[in-house]
This record gives sequence, C-alpha cells and structure tokens, in this order.
Amino acid sequence: MKSSFAIAYSNQDGRDFNGIPWILDDINYEKECISKASEMIADGFQNVIPFRFEQRRKRDEEFDWDYVKEHRIDDVDN
Repeated sequence: MKSSFAIAYSNQDGRDFNGIPWILDDINYEKECISKASEMIADGFQNVIPFRFEQRRKRDEEFDWDYVKEHRIDDVDN
C-alpha cells in the first residue's frame, strides 16, 4: 500500500489539541512533507514532526504523539 504523509505539530504557543497533535495531512510526497515542516518551524510552530502512515486517513482519525514519533520520516530541528 502506498504511504501517505502528514505533519504533526503544536501551535506557535506550544499548544496541541488536548494532548493530541494538530495534523496537516494534505501532502503527497515525502520531500514536500519535509519542506513544509521546515516552513512551519520557520513560521514559529512547535513540535513539528513529519511522519508517514500506511493508509488513507479516515475522517476524524486521530494520531497521538507516540504514533507520530514512531513513524517520523525526518529529523527536523525544532
């Protein structure tokens, strides 16, 4: 199955959604995901972690921080 890519993050104040990261998942390629993550860090977002998942994201599906860290695709500096 084809991998999908997403970015987990906290807002600029370091807040997430009640212990669950915010997710940006409209990303098609790994290189695009890493580039967007770098842009987000430059814009002040915190805890930015690009990651992959092996399925199409279901509506309202949540990824917790542990899942995101286990499936990270790049070491982006925060």
